[in-house]
Amino acid sequence: MKAPRIAAVCSLAFLLAIPLVCLAGDDSPAPSAQPLLQVAQSTDPARSSEQGLGPAPGKGPFGRRGALREFISKELGLSDDQKERMQKLRKDSREKTRETRQAMRKIGDEKLKMLLTGKVNLPTLERLDQELANLHTTLYMERLRARRELLAQLTGDQLKRLGQFLSKKKEQRRSALEKTLSQRRPLSPE
Repeated sequence: MKAPRIAAVCSLAFLLAIPLVCLAGDDSPAPSAQPLLQVAQSTDPARSSEQGLGPAPGKGPFGRRGALREFISKELGLSDDQKERMQKLRKDSREKTRETRQAMRKIGDEKLKMLLTGKVNLPTLERLDQELANLHTTLYMERLRARRELLAQLTGDQLKRLGQFLSKKKEQRRSALEKTLSQRRPLSPE
């Protein structure tokens, strides 16, 4: 009985934090919920089903969308046929998950609308959270399946080079983390 209530409170707290962060430091009266609802229900192309809500469209750790894929493609020496098959697999996977991703956005919009109207129904919020968790699981399982299919396109030598590349990247991340942690001041025992 307590776990669903805790989950609902955590979800509500997260949703409450969003408008508070946006309004922090603003002495003007709080805006009505209607403009925020319009933003949430916007049909702006920047919030289309093809893009997430992360950094600017097309940006990623290598500077632009697909740059890491291109780098790995060159590093592994993929043939044109392999590149074409992998691109088709990615496109097919994206199509398979389109409805799931749209359902996830719809649930997020429902939760936001509930919060912004001030009519929070905990059982409904719990149900929406459970549906969202199920959709996340479905999406994750499809992504894992797609990765397995992509790996099946590689030769033994390419798999070995991929393992070496990933091992090198993991070591670089570990080294960077250790450097960051070593530069922190220790917490004072107050």
